[in-house]
Formats: sequence, structure tokens, C-alpha cells
Amino acid sequence: MNDRPPSRKRKVSRSKSPQVSLSRSSGSLDSGSEEESETDSRKVARLSHTNGVSSSELAETQEKCPICLKLLTDQISAITDTCSYHTFCLTCLEEWSKIKKLCPVDRKEYSSILVLDSKGHVSSELPIKSTVSNVLHADAELILCMACGLFIDSEFTLICDSCDAIFHSDCVTLSPENYADQWLCDDCWCYFNEF
Repeated sequence: MNDRPPSRKRKVSRSKSPQVSLSRSSGSLDSGSEEESETDSRKVARLSHTNGVSSSELAETQEKCPICLKLLTDQISAITDTCSYHTFCLTCLEEWSKIKKLCPVDRKEYSSILVLDSKGHVSSELPIKSTVSNVLHADAELILCMACGLFIDSEFTLICDSCDAIFHSDCVTLSPENYADQWLCDDCWCYFNEF
């Protein structure tokens, strides 16, 4: 015969919730009402992973665009030519490329965008158009504004005729005394007008 003791019911108690008892042998729930029983059975199923993957878990496993953080489901996806690990929305990557030509995640430089089809295969290649503001040549000298300390990247600059210091035109106050025949920065103007 069977030497096992009869199956016992184990009570699970939670604060501020009705008591639910689980039967070890049958896995059935006993509760005060039918509605509470249904809610508790869903909780038990979720905890024991017998109900499959929930919709929130499914959303977490799907890939998201690292720029806009939207799920990559209906939009056209793209990768960079140097980094195939990170997938982006094509529109996000195009906008990002107008500012920087570095992968938004791992900062690898790239020169083109690879457009993906629905199966994840490369369907076309879009070269990145170079703009004057984002191209820095290795031999080019980086020049800082002497007033604000930021890079000089515009054509609206002033160069002191005495010390050759460079300023953004917005960073200096232009007064007629400073530029009769030549323009002098504040330091040079004060120096020459002290005597």
C-alpha cells in the first residue's frame, strides 16, 4: 500500500487580502468568492510561470530604439555601418547624423546608415552628408572665443588688430571708440588709451 500521509492543505496568508489555500495534490484554489478565486489563480499562475509570457515581459524583450525609446515594430529600422549591435528608428538615426556621426550608444564613428528590411537584412545604404559644422579636420586648429571660451564655428567673428585674439561678435560690446580705423579688444583698447 501507499505509506504517504494524506495530502494537506497549506494556507498562504497575505496582509489585507483574503486567505487562500492551495491544495498540494490538485493545485486548486479555495477562496471566499468566485471573483477572488479567479484573481488569486492568475497571481499563482503568474508566479509559477505556467501562464506563459505576460505582455509587459514581451514588451521588455522586444528591441527599443536607444534614441526615442519606442519599440521597433512598425517603423523602418536602421543600423550604422560600423556597429551592427544597436538598432535604431531610421528617422531618429538620420536626425542624429545631422549633429554627430558617432553611434549614440557606443560612440563608434560611422559614415553611412544601413536601412533594414522587415527580416532584419540590409536593404539599402544611405551615405551621411557632411556639413561644415560637424567636419573637423585633424590638421585644423581649434580656436576658442576669448570672451566665452567656446569654439569659434561661425563667420561672425572679430579679430583684435593688436593682439589677434578672436571673439564671437555676440560676445563683445561694439562701441565706436573701439573701431575707428581698426578694432581692438577691451584689453588692448584700455592698454593703448591709458597713455
